[in-house]
Amino acid sequence: MTDRSLGELQALVRAAVRGAGRDWGTAAEAARGARWLAARGVDPTPSLAALLSGPPAGRPTDPRAPAWDGPLDPLRAGLALADFAPLRAPRLSLRGLRHPLLLLPFVADAAAATGLTLTLTWAGATAATDGDALSLAGDDADEADAALAPGGCGPARPAAARARPAAWDALAALAALTHAPATAASRRGAGADDDPLE
Repeated sequence: MTDRSLGELQALVRAAVRGAGRDWGTAAEAARGARWLAARGVDPTPSLAALLSGPPAGRPTDPRAPAWDGPLDPLRAGLALADFAPLRAPRLSLRGLRHPLLLLPFVADAAAATGLTLTLTWAGATAATDGDALSLAGDDADEADAALAPGGCGPARPAAARARPAAWDALAALAALTHAPATAASRRGAGADDDPLE
């Protein structure tokens, strides 16, 4: 990101995912994935804000199946993909995948685990990764059928993107839900004059 640091983005996404009611593991993976995308010039904040404020979606019922039926949450599907990538053929059909852009960090994990360049296609978009570099043509979709297959052009780093203020603010509002309300004790601070714990 050109106007926000990767560390800021990662911390915001972790808190926003937790604020949206997801578990710590999913929050950590979503934050890592957001950082991976941003480091490759892709702003993940609009997709994440839309996903976290949208209707719920599920995970694959059988991660070893050649086709996963949706609606699929890209974070939940991504965790399944990363877990099972070394055990399965890299060809996969994903029906009703919400915000396919958010699956790309997990596709990168699968590419690294299998030693293959993998290509994800959806609704006029194509993304290829070897686990490190990313080549992306097209835009995210609210929901689309996607296909994952080995091969693809040699990945190249796309142009840098700037964080979008509206999406950043939406994630910050979710992150704020993780803050504990102020109490008399917290307003006093943690100075030496505080009463010791008993």
